[in-house]
Formats: sequence, structure tokens, C-alpha cells
Amino acid sequence: MTPSSPPPGDRPPDAPNEDGQDAGAGGAARDGRTPVSPVAVVGIGASAGGLEALIEFVEGISEPIGAAFVVVQHLAPDRVSLTPELLRTHTWMPVTELRDQTTLERDHVYTAPPRAYVTLIDEQIRVADAPEAHVHLPIDRFLRSLADAQGERAIAVILSGSGTDGTLGLRAIAAAGGLTVVQSPETAAHEGMPTSAMATELVDLVLPVAEMPDAFARYMRHPYLQRAARPHDPEQRADIEAIVSLVRARMRHDFRGYKRNTLGRRIERRMSLMHLDDLEAYLAHLRKHPGELDALVRDLLINVTFFFRQPDAWAALEAEVIAPLVASKALDDSIRVWVPGCATGEEPYTLAMLLLEHVERAQRAPSLQVFATDVDADALGVARAGRYPASIESDVPANRLRRFFEQRAGEQFYQVRKALRDVVIFAEQNVLTDPPFSHVDLICCRNLLIYLQPEVQERVLGSFHFALQPDGALFLGSTESAGRAAPLFRPVSQRWRIFRRVAVANPPRLPRLAWPTRRLVAEGLDRAPAIRETDLARLAEHRLVEHFAPAAVLVDANLEIRYFSGAVDAYLVQRAGLPSHALLDRAREGLRVPLREAVDRAREARRPVCVPIRVLRGGDLVQGRLTAIPIRDSATSASLTLLAFEDIRDASDSTRALRHRPPPAPEPETPEQERSLVQRLEQELAITRDELQEHVEQFHIANEELKSANEEAMSVNEELQATNEELESSKEELQSLNEELTTVNAELGRKVDELQSANDDLSNLLNSTDLATLCLDRDFTIRWFTPATGRLIRVLETDLGRPFSDLTHAFTDASLLDDARAVLDGLVPIAREVSTTDGRWFMRRTTPYCTADNRIVGVVITFADITAQREARVQVEALNERIERSARAHKELLSFVQDVAATANQATTLAQVARGVLRQVCEQTGWCAGRLVAPSASSDGDLETLAWWCPSPGPLRDAIGGQTRESLDDDAGHLLRAVLADGRPRHTAPLEGCGTPHLERLAACGAQESVAFAVRAGEATVAAIELFARTAKTRDDRLLDVLDAVGIQLGHAIHRIETADRVATAAEQMRVRLGQELHDSLGQDISAIALLVEGLRADLERTGSPHSEAMERLTDTIARARRRLRALLHGHLPETVHADGLPDALRALADRAHALHGVRCMLDVGLAGAVRDDETATHLYRIAQEAVHNALKHGRPSEIRIELAEDDDTLTLRVRDDGVGLPPDAARRGRGLEIMRHRARSCGASFTAAAAAEGGTVVVCRVPMGTR
Repeated sequence: MTPSSPPPGDRPPDAPNEDGQDAGAGGAARDGRTPVSPVAVVGIGASAGGLEALIEFVEGISEPIGAAFVVVQHLAPDRVSLTPELLRTHTWMPVTELRDQTTLERDHVYTAPPRAYVTLIDEQIRVADAPEAHVHLPIDRFLRSLADAQGERAIAVILSGSGTDGTLGLRAIAAAGGLTVVQSPETAAHEGMPTSAMATELVDLVLPVAEMPDAFARYMRHPYLQRAARPHDPEQRADIEAIVSLVRARMRHDFRGYKRNTLGRRIERRMSLMHLDDLEAYLAHLRKHPGELDALVRDLLINVTFFFRQPDAWAALEAEVIAPLVASKALDDSIRVWVPGCATGEEPYTLAMLLLEHVERAQRAPSLQVFATDVDADALGVARAGRYPASIESDVPANRLRRFFEQRAGEQFYQVRKALRDVVIFAEQNVLTDPPFSHVDLICCRNLLIYLQPEVQERVLGSFHFALQPDGALFLGSTESAGRAAPLFRPVSQRWRIFRRVAVANPPRLPRLAWPTRRLVAEGLDRAPAIRETDLARLAEHRLVEHFAPAAVLVDANLEIRYFSGAVDAYLVQRAGLPSHALLDRAREGLRVPLREAVDRAREARRPVCVPIRVLRGGDLVQGRLTAIPIRDSATSASLTLLAFEDIRDASDSTRALRHRPPPAPEPETPEQERSLVQRLEQELAITRDELQEHVEQFHIANEELKSANEEAMSVNEELQATNEELESSKEELQSLNEELTTVNAELGRKVDELQSANDDLSNLLNSTDLATLCLDRDFTIRWFTPATGRLIRVLETDLGRPFSDLTHAFTDASLLDDARAVLDGLVPIAREVSTTDGRWFMRRTTPYCTADNRIVGVVITFADITAQREARVQVEALNERIERSARAHKELLSFVQDVAATANQATTLAQVARGVLRQVCEQTGWCAGRLVAPSASSDGDLETLAWWCPSPGPLRDAIGGQTRESLDDDAGHLLRAVLADGRPRHTAPLEGCGTPHLERLAACGAQESVAFAVRAGEATVAAIELFARTAKTRDDRLLDVLDAVGIQLGHAIHRIETADRVATAAEQMRVRLGQELHDSLGQDISAIALLVEGLRADLERTGSPHSEAMERLTDTIARARRRLRALLHGHLPETVHADGLPDALRALADRAHALHGVRCMLDVGLAGAVRDDETATHLYRIAQEAVHNALKHGRPSEIRIELAEDDDTLTLRVRDDGVGLPPDAARRGRGLEIMRHRARSCGASFTAAAAAEGGTVVVCRVPMGTR
């Protein structure tokens, strides 16, 4: 069977090492990761609505359970998180916001800060600012790091939230052997994240939040987490084998090739979820519960993979393999890629994306075929659908997302586009039992071999070697290697596990499996005898070699062992330490020198060499024979040596030695006998030497003849073997091609089924829809139509293929074919409203008919009934017209209120405000007269008329203007007092017979209707306005709203004027007090000093002192101080200017300015008469004085001009200077200007202060003649 790919990272936490030991809990991984921390970590992901679930979760943990809880929320980057403060009030556990390099502790709650990515690396939390990316998935990021760091001790919890964040992280923890828990969607405020996680089918528990703490406590107490991974005892191994057999029998999945430690840990994980501690009990549970058997199979298959996992590895593959591969292909070539163990399809789609990009970049068009196979049909279904959660945005770059995926509005999923989907062919295949593909350019098999036993790995890699083209590439996982099959591949990138196929003299054969027999029987072919004969021959050959062939090894030029044959362990051993293939490192004691001597002699002589050997074995010294045979590899021209070992144990060897030994010589008695014996022995030795030489020569001749015959036999044998290998290879290729054709045929069958299903869907859609739809080809003949079309166009099934112009229809649409031609030419849809003869209206839309390969083959015309919409549109247009009229009226009323506000803000006196507002209200709203009434400031409870307006002479004007304050108080006061009391308007119509005396008197003068409304300043009602009309008016609530707004604006103006008057009065009083203080204190002190100085000066003159001149200067200084003080007092002490003395006072003001400041100040009085009252004259003088003072203080002028002139019925005071001008904000913050305005209002004048066109400032005060 073919396990699918493991999770991201160098190795899944429970994945075994190459020697079969687990790298999970309880042991350090070979790839450098630290051992799993003893603290179990619970990663909790939440988003919208997750805060309530978090509070409920921590409240449910009532006692320590030994886990650390890390809360990661999917929050907006600009949102401030208050989660730590809120959780602290609901749990006994410490709650801390994570900081960089935090070490997690048991029974603590940690919260991730916003705008940050939190990861767990080497048992420490790392916090980094979240990058400005197209997607922000903090939950996925943390859960993936948690899976890498904690492995099977990681726990993922997904709570309420929208979107898909957390889905990929949960898949990583499931693949690592951890626990995955999801809040039940029906209890979640937002079910997006829980539903997305459950769609992976990797969730262990779906629970309400309240039940999660108890489930965690039970899980934490299970031995699966309490003990590290360790070898199983024989009884446990037997139970595991029984479980594997049960899975194989019932689920048709064969896990016999799995490493047993990996199987055991996965089985224990399922036991922890079932709360079972005994393998035998779990086996019984499996037999009774088929659902648990299915869940176990899903756990063992580990169908978890990701797009562009380890981007650096894919970049290396792109540079080392894909780019050269595409560049080497011609236009008519094909690129074939095989991805075994493809799981849910992320890796084959990743490869297809890279291939498509490079093909487009190289401007080549070789055909692309990516064969993606797996043993899990459910995973293949997900891969074929090509539908992935939106969280893949964190793995797939944005440009590739846009090009190869599409996302419909409102969906949280991405769909693979057709161009990418067509490149990948998915098929169900078991890489251990089914034949491989052939002539493949690249095999991508990442993190599959790591789960298999070493001998199974070697067999699978042999299949890959067979499937690859010469120099084809193999891409493995970062913790995998070629292992025992290393001679078959050469590394291209050792770091990223990229290899290329190496041609070998004896390539591995495809294993003899059961699939050919099953297939031949299924096809009804009788091939058993031939197969049986071949099998018997191979069986006999195998037994002969096993019993009679010596132990042998094949070494290369570097004395590296390339092949073993027979029981070589009697001569070679594997010593402690790293595995070694060096011949001399593995030689037993006593063999190193003979081995090197034999190899050197054989290579030098280029023929077999035999040397005696003595081997120390089991404490005994065993004699033997070593034969070295030089070999030349014809495929690679490599120099090899075959070393054969034999023990000398046959008794015939010693017997022959005794038979050729001469008889013992007699002991000599005399020297002559001794000499004779020596001579005789020498003669015998010479004879023996000659005989031996003759025998040796004969032996060499016979040996050469035998060698020649042997070489001829070997040559014939090699030819037969080569022929047999060619036949075997051809047979294997035919089997592989047959498997490939079966796969393609199955894919085509599925395509036909999908097409038929789509055709059925389309037929039902066309038959059931009430939308009239017509399809025409480029010649405007009918391709198809919906039944509803027959009600508009007289068309039948027999009309298919007829020109549309031959048909009659029930609507007036002369431009249909013209629009169809325009759409074919411009490819822009056209919509047009058309009507039928019976008065109905339709929206006719004409769009291009586009095929899957973007060819335009016609047009599609739809007719949507819009009769109801058209009628509704007419009604809406009428309603819009009414709304527009109402809006214009409201706009006019708003403009009127704005004009009233402008008038009120520009007026400087209360009388001006009242008269201006009354005039505007009456003119704009159609009232003929009005008056402003307010509580009297001089008497308690009385009302007084502040202003009235009635432009038309007549009895009504006389009546309104002639009412005294006493008459208003007597008979009109109660109505206006009611308005002042509650602020509600009073509308009276008709006035005649209304019961109010003063209104009835006005009715006698021609008034027909009245309305009274309040004038408000903030919350207080300060006055009331009463309006009168000569004709009856239609009651309009909008008018009352406008009058209420007018009252508010008028109240603001009254409040502003009164406030300004109070400020100016207070400033005047302050100035008077300051002047009085200067006069009474400083003035008296200066006078006293002057008297003392005068007396001192007289004394000095009498004595003729030389200080008389200094005393004279002191006297002058005191005199200047007294003059300056008098000038200062002149501006601060109250001074009354008489009506006829205003010109003289202004002239004195000009003289003082010139004398004190050296600025030329001119006076121009063109006044025929005089001001008639002292108060007006005083105010005008003070305004001129303040203007001159401001010019001298701020303007730095060289000339000031004061003008007083009379024109028609207005007296005008104008003060002009040529200084720097009035500052922009002087009108807002200048207190002097506010005092001048107050004085102008006090005498009924208007006042302006502005920058002059020629530079400087001009202040103008105009007094109407009637008020002088």
C-alpha cells in the first residue's frame, strides 16, 4: 500500500528514522530537533464570537491537568486585544500575554498579542511582527509550529470564528499524531472556522465548549502521553500483527510494509481516544466497531500535505530539474511526471504549476502529464475535485493563486482552474503491489519511504529506477535517502534529496507479485504453464547457488563493496559505529593483507588469482582459499573485482598430501652412509622436481584449455542472459504500459461519467427553467433552446439547425440579428428591452457562446420577463419625482434657515437682528406681519415688544405698531407667556371668534391667521415671535419645523449679542477702575515727588550747588511722566463728550497721538451739523480712540486719518491707517474690536473693521440719522 505524504517540516514527529526507530516522543530526532517537551501544549484558535467560548473554556478547568494553553485569535491588525484582562477574571490559572522567548509552563494560559505571529521553536515561544502580506493567518502559523515542536503532545482546539484560519494547522497536528478538537458548530456564534476544520475529516472530537476540559483531562492521563515511544514486547507485537491482519482483511489496506514502531504509536493514539489501555481490548473493540476500523485506517494513511511545502526544496527542484527538463524537450516531446502517495493532491498540483510556468516561459509546448496516485480513494476524490480552503493563501503565492485558482464571491474556498486540472491525472494505485509507470522524467515521492521498512524501501526504489528515463530525476523528502538502493541513484542536491537515475549493469527486477496472475485470469488468458516453467527454473537456479556457490563480494576500484553473495558473514563483519561498505573495514582478523594482495595481483595479471588464507573465527584459526577474479563493467567501463571465499575442510586434501609424501629414510650410521643418503635424496629430489615441472606444465596447458572452454560457455551464457533480460524488460514495459493505459482509461471513464452527469444537469436545467433561452451558431442557425422559448418564438425540436430568420415570433425586435452580429464582432454583451404584441416587456440579453478553449462559436440569447419590473419602475420614477420635489422644498427651506442664520450673525444690535429676521420670515413664508416679544428686563413678569415688522400701511400695521406694553400684558400676554413657558408653538386660525381679545382686534384689521413660536438660546426660551397672515394658510408641519429652526438661530444671535454686551461692559468697568486707581495712587505719588523735587531744586539754587542742572533734568522728567499719565488716564477714566464737542475731542485725540508717538495723525471733519446727544458723541469718540490706539500698538503706521462725515441720513466715522493691516484672526480674538462693536450697538450703529485695499486697516461706524 502507499501511505500518503506527512505534514510539513523535516520529519513528522512520529515518523521513524532510517534505522526503524521513532523520532517522536521520548527520543531525539536525527534531524537535530530537540526531544519533545514534557509539557503538553493546547493551541486554541478563535475569531469572531470566540471570546465567550474562551471564557467558558477556562471557567471549566477546575483543577490542574498539566497542559499549557496558548490562545491565538484571528483579529484585525488595528484592533486592540483585551483578552488577557477578560480571562483573568474567569480562571484560577495565571493569564499572560506572550513575549519573545517565553518558556511555557504547566497550567498557565497565554494569549498571543495582536499584529504578531507566534511560533513555538525549541520549546520557546517566538514572537515576530506580522508582515504586510496578502493574507494574515496567525492560527495556522502557530499550530504548524506546535506540530513540529510537540508532535503527538500537541493539541489543537478550533473555536467560534469566520473564515478558514486554523484548518491547515489542524491538519499538521493531526499528521503529527496530536489531538484535534473542534467546537460543535451548532454551539458556535460563527461556524465558519469549525465547519472548515471538520471538512478535513481529521477532527478527533467535536464537542460543546463546556465538555472540552473533561475530555482533555482524560486524554492527558492516558499512557499514550504519559510514556515515551519504546519497543513493544512480543505479546504486544502479536496484537499489532493481528490488527494489521484485521485491517488487511476487512479494509483491503495492507500495512505489513509499515515500520512497527510507527504502527504502534498510531494505534496507541486511537486507543487514547477510545479510553482503552490494552492492545488486546482495542483489537476486540475493532472487531465490534467497523467505524473505529475506518478511523484507524485514516490515521495510518496520514493524508496530509501542503502546497509548496519547504519552498527552498521546490526552488532547488525548479533550478536543478524542471528548468533543464523543459529546455531539453522538443515541441513534439512529452514531459511525464509521477507523484506516488499524492494524498489530497497538493504536491502534484504544485509540480504542475511549476511545469506550466516553465513551459510558458520557454515558449515551448510539449505535452504535460502528471500522474498522481494513491491508495486512498477518498483522498483522491478530494484531489480530483480540486477544492481547497482559503487558508492556502499562506502557502501559494498571490500571483499563482490568481492564475491557477478561482474563488467565487462569498466562498471560503479556492477551485483549481481547468488549465491546471487537465495536466494532472489521478489514479488509485498501490506502489508496493501495482506495476509502476514507465519512461517517467521525474518522480516526486516525498515522505512516503520514511514510513516503510528498509527492505520495502529498497523494493520501491527499484521500481522507481525501472520507471525513470535514463538520467531521470527522483525527488524525496528532506529526511529520506536512497538507503540500500544508493548505487541506483546519484545525488544532485544532497540537502534537498534530489537524485538522478544511474545506469547499472544488473538493474533491479520488478518484484514477482500477484497482480499479473489476477489480471491474466480476469482477462481469460491461459498463461500459467509458461509462468510455472520460468518460476521452476529460477527456483532450481536459486537452490544450486545457495548450496554450491562460495561466499563472494564484488568490490570496485576503491575496494568499496558493491554486491554480496552467499554467507559472507563468515569472512566479513559489520563493526560498531556508522555503517560502512569499505572491504578492509569489514574484513575479519587475518584477512586484510591477503585481500589486498589478491586484488592487486588479479588486477595486475588481469586473470584470476588464488591465495591461501587463515581466518580467526570463534577463537579458532580456520584455513581457507581466496580467489580474486577481475571484471570489467561493459556499461560503465568500471573496474570491478569478484572475491570468492572457501574453507579447506575436505579430508581428501590431507589424504593427497600424505599419499605424495616419500617414505621415511633410514637413520645413517657412518659418515659414508650419511653422504650416500644425501646424494640419493638429492637425486630423488631432482627427479621429483623434473616430474613436478612436467606435471605443472601439463596442468597449465589443461588449465588454459579449460579457461578457453569456460570463457566460451560464459559468453554463450551471457548472450542467453542478455536475451532473457531483454525479453523480461520488454515484458515489464508492456505490463507498465498496460497499467498506464488502464489508468488513463479509468480517468477517461470518470470524465465520461462527469460529462454525462453534467449533460443530465444541463438537460434538467433547460427543461425546468422558466427563462427563455436561445442559442445560435455563427451562421445564426438554432443550436438549442429552452421550452420557455416556445412561448415567444414559434420554434419546435424539428427546427434545430434551421436559420433563425425563418421563424416567426411574438415580439417587436428588428435588431436581434444585428445585435448578434455585433456581439460576435466585438465580444461585448448587449442588453435591450423589447415588447411583445400583447403588451409584455422582456430584457433581451445577447452574449458570446464561448467554449472551454475560449473559442467563440455562436451567441446565447435570453429573454427575461420584466413586465412587473417595468411597471414598478414607472411607479418608482413617479415616487422619485415626488421625492425630488420634496427635496427641493426642503432645500429651499434649509437655504432660508441659512439666510436667517447669516442675517442674525451679521447684525450688531438686538434691534437689527429682530427686524432682519422678522422681515426675512415674513417675505419667505408668506406672513404679512410679525413681532418679537421678550420678558422685560425692568419689571418682573412683564413682556415687551423688542421689534415688529409690517411693511404694508393700513389698519393692521397701525394695530400692531400701536399696541403698548400695557395692552400686550393685559390681553395678549397669556398666549405668549404659554409659548415662553413650554416652548411649544401656538397656531390660531381663524382669528375671528377665537376667544383671544387682542387676536380678535387684529382679525378686525384684516388678519386671518396667526402663529407664535419660541426663540431658544440653548435649553432656555428667551423670547417669542408672533406672525400674522391676511389669508388662510395651509397647515404645513415642515413650516413649523422651519420656524422652530429660525427660533433657534435667533436665540443664538440674541445670546451672542447679550454676551458680547456683558463682556464689553465688564471691560469698560475694568478700564474705569484701572484709570481711577492710576489717578488716585500713581498720580498722587508723582505730584508729591514733583513738590519735593521743586523744593530741593530751590534749595540747591540758594546754595549754588553744581547739581542744579541735573535737578533741572529731573524736573523735566517728572513733568513728562505727569503728561503721559494724564494721557493714559484720558483713555481709561470715563469722559463725557458733548454732542457739539465731538470734532474738538477728535482733534485733541489726533494731537496727542502725534505728540506721544510721532505719527502724523490728520482729522477731516466735513460735518454740517452736530451730533444731537452726548451718549452717541461719547461712543463715537471712544470708537475712534480705540481704533487709533490699536493702529499705534499693532499696525506700526506712518500716518493715521480720522474722518467724520454726514451723507443723506447717515453719520459716518472712519479711521484709516497705512500700517501692516489687520491680522486674519483679529476679528475672532481681538477684545478691542469687540468693545468697539459693543459701543456701536449701544448707539444703534453698524460697525466694520477690515484690511484696506491699499494696505493698512480701515474702521467704519455708521449711525442712522434717526438715532442721533
